[in-house]
Amino acid sequence: DALLFCANDLPIMEKLGLQREEEYPSNHGYQQVVGEFSPVLA
Repeated sequence: DALLFCANDLPIMEKLGLQREEEYPSNHGYQQVVGEFSPVLA
């Protein structure tokens, strides 16, 4: 069994006037992938 949940602070950021979005101008709006995470299993 698993219990999954999701939370974000968007509603409070909007109420406080701190939410902002801006277009990423490079690479057609996407950040370049420069690496990949590989976990080390003990």
